[in-house]
Order: sequence, then structure tokens, then C-alpha cells
Amino acid sequence: MNQSNPAQDGPVDSVIESEPGCRVRFRWWPAAVILVLGGGAMLVAWFVMGLDRTYQVFSLWVLVLATVFALLLWWLFASGLGWRAKGLGVLAVVVGLGTLRLEDYEGDMLPVVRLRWQPTREQQALDYFASVPDPVTPPETRSLEAADGDWPQFRGPRRDGEVTSVSLSRDWKSQSPRELWRHPVGQGWSSFAVVGDLAFTQEQRGRVEVVSCWNITTGDPVWAHRDDDRFSEAMGGLGPRATPTFDKSRIYALGAAGRLNCLDAATGKPVWAKSQDVLEATSGVNLDWAMSGSPLVVDGRVIVIPGGAKGGVAAFDAETGELSWASGSRPASYAAPRVVEINGQPTLLCFGGDGLTAYQLEDGAELWHQPWTNGPQVNAALPILVDPDRVFISSGYGQGSALLKIGGESQQPSIAWQNRLLKCKFNDPVVRDGFVYGLDEGILVCLELETGKRKWKRGRYGYGQLLLVGDLIVVQAEKGHVALVEATPEKFRELGKFTALTSKTWNHPVLAGNRLLVRNAGEMACFELPVE
Repeated sequence: MNQSNPAQDGPVDSVIESEPGCRVRFRWWPAAVILVLGGGAMLVAWFVMGLDRTYQVFSLWVLVLATVFALLLWWLFASGLGWRAKGLGVLAVVVGLGTLRLEDYEGDMLPVVRLRWQPTREQQALDYFASVPDPVTPPETRSLEAADGDWPQFRGPRRDGEVTSVSLSRDWKSQSPRELWRHPVGQGWSSFAVVGDLAFTQEQRGRVEVVSCWNITTGDPVWAHRDDDRFSEAMGGLGPRATPTFDKSRIYALGAAGRLNCLDAATGKPVWAKSQDVLEATSGVNLDWAMSGSPLVVDGRVIVIPGGAKGGVAAFDAETGELSWASGSRPASYAAPRVVEINGQPTLLCFGGDGLTAYQLEDGAELWHQPWTNGPQVNAALPILVDPDRVFISSGYGQGSALLKIGGESQQPSIAWQNRLLKCKFNDPVVRDGFVYGLDEGILVCLELETGKRKWKRGRYGYGQLLLVGDLIVVQAEKGHVALVEATPEKFRELGKFTALTSKTWNHPVLAGNRLLVRNAGEMACFELPVE
């Protein structure tokens, strides 16, 4: 009788029963080779791309997909199994994957998956708003003015993330932060503007983009202005990105697709005859991850960065909404415009896709340009004025940080130092006493501004956001918790933390008095922080 002897065929195959009375040779060694080669390639790519977490993750995507595809080819054509077994194996994998849903992506572009039957954040928010009555619009407008301790625009009164109106307690163990209220919110990555007891933000609710107003004492809705706009992008998700700006009893809000609204802050009613499409007005094209630069109101104008062929930066009349001027054709990016005084001259700074540009406020004439870019042309962290003639800039995707010195007749910057020790991807840093603190690919870093030397790198907070409160840093971590860290170059000291939110949080927190407002794409909450 002629019968195969497995021992004669080598030790790398296994003989198994595929059907009664029939034995087949299962070839497992090609799968082992594929896994070893694929895993080795992943390790090499990880260390080669070590300067940037996002590029590391992207390289893993390619190699994981290639490895999975190679394993599929092995299973179908080289495993030695019968077609029934192969079909059952493929079916099991397909059914398993079918139970999962891609929810979104983390800041380093790692995918987040959920079980398919779990409700999405968007559906949870829609169910919530369907279950509560619409707010009754206040019948009459009233004059509102920002006072000390208010937060009238993105990153605060000076757009620097610094809180000066309160002294926080350093002891969160004996005096824990206290939750005041919490409820669902529409999707989006907006922060808050806060004036008095009113907080303004932007949301996506189904097919409608909303500018909303809330009472921060009670958490109750005050008004909601709706536009038939919807922006959706796979990696960035749904909804608006910019934060409303308060000025003289009005709210100026820029939607994800470029709609610029001017609303009465007390009632939410439109002030302009019609909203403005800033992309249409400047022949602009929306960014891949949507318009994100919060509008800046200064000297009677609303300044935005559309990056259009007829105006890389544009100013609209704050009273009428008409285009006042448009300047240049530099590409936009994701940072908001900011006005600082450089060498005694008020200067408009715009961090676009190709670098940092300074403009005159009166007519938008370009003063100077400092090239600074990366592969995807993403500059998202606001520039920081650290001295009358020095500006700090930082961006991710392997680019790093630099200190610019502006001087001479032309005021053209020169680079004092540049390195890759702090790469702020879309996370704004803060400055105190000659040191800058920021999240380098999710890890908190302290750099000396004079030299660029790193003092320490500790604390894994993901792609969150920072507030500076005296000599303390409030860290809103990407995973949702809030931490309190000392702003000192001596060493990293985390003084306390608590769970504020329970899912991915890219939104900037706001501290108005000692009330901390936080939100993400699913919920919003208010906490009372202990003070000295």
C-alpha cells in the first residue's frame, strides 16, 4: 500500500484530517515566515520613523495591511487545506470584522473601533436633543460686555492660553474638583467663549451645524442658531472646528465649510443681513480637515484665514459683514489668526501652510514671511510672542520648534534656534518665565526658550490641550482626564488628576473664574476647581 509518510516530508508540515478517511498536509511554515518578515519590517519602520508618531502609525498601516494580505494568499493557496476549511476560515474572519465599527481616529491616527451595535456619539446626541425641548429664545437683546475672568475668544483674551484671574489650589486630594453638571453635546472640536454666565460653542447635530449658547451655572441651553451645513471627514470626524468669538454683545462664528455668522450674543438672532461664505469671497478651497482658525475681531474687522487665490488672509466689516480687504494668496492651515505687538507695532500673525506671515492690520499688506512647513502643510499651533522681538513657533509631522528674532529695518525674522525636541501637532503650548511647555507627540515637554534646550519630558497625555494658571498647568488629556502639573523647569511634578470626560478629547478647555468647562465630540461638563 502506497501511503505518505509525514516524517519523510520534513518537520514543517502537519497532517490533519480534513474529511473522514482523508488526510491532508497543513503547511503552517509560510505563515510563520510571513509573520516574522512582517513583524521585522514593522519594527524597522517604527524606529526609522521615530521622529514622528503619525508617520510611525502610517507605516504600520501599510505593513499590517500587506502582512494580512500575504496571510490571506497563504490561507487560500498555500495552506494545504481543503476549500471547505478555507471558506469557513474566511467566513469566520468576515463575520468577526462585521461586528466591529470604525468609530474615529486618535491624534496619532490610530483607529478606534467599537462594537457595531453600540450607538454612535452622533446618535446619542441626536437622541438627547430630541428628548429635550428647544430653548426659548430670549425675547429681547441686552448689552453684554466681557469682564476680567471672562474668556471671550479662542485660548482666552490674548489667545495665549493663560488664566490670570484665579489662583488654584495645588491640593486636589483634600479638595477635589466638583462636578456641577454634564450632558451630551453635538459633535465638533470647538472650544468655548465665556462671558458672564453664558458659554458659546459650535456643534454638529445631524444635518445641521449649530452655534449654541449655554448657561454655565446650570448647564441649561439658552439659544441655538442653525445652518443647513454638514462637514464630515473620516479622520477628523464630523462638525465645526473653530471657536466662536465674542465682541461687543455679538458672537462671530466660522463654520467648518467657511460660513461666517454674526449673531446677537443674548438671543442668537442674526445681526448681518446674511452670513458670509469666506471661501467664495476669496476664491478659497476648504482644507482637508475643514476651516479651523477661529475668527479674530479687531479694529472693527473680523479676520479669517481662507487661504484663497484672491486672499490668503481676509477681513470682513464687523458691522455689515462685507469684505474689507483680502491679501496675498498663501495657503491656509489650521491655526487661528493672532494680533501681537512686535517692536512696538501691532502685527497680524497668520500661521499658514507654508509658514508664518506678518501683515499690517489696516490693509493686510504683507510685512514679512518666515518659511516653515511639513509634508501635509499642517501648522496648527498658534505662534507665541515671548519678547517684543521674539516669536516661538512649533508644528508636528517631524518639523519641531524654532525661536524667531524679528529686527532690523525690514523686520525680517532670523532663526535663533531650531530643533525637533517639541513638535506641537495641533496642541498649543504655553510660556512662563522663559520656558515653554507643550505636548511633544503626546508627552509633556519643558524647553528653555533662550537656548532650545530640553529640561524634561514626562507625562503621557496624548494629543490634549493646556492652560497656564499662575505657576500651574491644567492639562486636558486626549483620553478625557484632567491633570494639574507644576510649571517649573526643575522637574516634572503632577499634583493631581481626575476623570472629566470618557472619550477622545481634542477640544481646548476653558477656565472662567474657577469653573472649568470641558467638552469633546460627545459630551460637555463643568467643574468647580478648588482655589487657594
